[in-house]
Amino acid sequence: MFDKIFQDYEGFVPEIAGLKVSKLKAILAPENNDEVIFIWIGTNSNSDWYRIFIDGCYCGINHYKKDLSSKDLDEDVVCIDYDWIDNEIIAIAKVELGNKMLGDSSILLTIEFLSGKKLLLYCYDHDGECKLELISP
Repeated sequence: MFDKIFQDYEGFVPEIAGLKVSKLKAILAPENNDEVIFIWIGTNSNSDWYRIFIDGCYCGINHYKKDLSSKDLDEDVVCIDYDWIDNEIIAIAKVELGNKMLGDSSILLTIEFLSGKKLLLYCYDHDGECKLELISP
């Protein structure tokens, strides 16, 4: 069971501000240029998990009480564990529509951390592929 905390093409996500990230996983499609299908963020020592995706029309964020990322796996996708944001604290999360660099109908989720790092999940409007990027200060 999950709680839907965000489903829109723009806005702030205050529900995840202040949370300490304990794990980041990405579900990728290797045969499609490593397109990101979902990211899973574990917080509070993995007692809370957030499943995040962009479907081309909006960004969705759902809250789970445990890691169910394995249910998103099938024969065409892989799960990658990232450790570059472990123990980071989320300062702000926002979703934008129509980022100048990505295209008029693109969607961009930016998660900023207290350390100054930023996690970007974005979907280009020209091909619908989603990518994940970490920017260090």
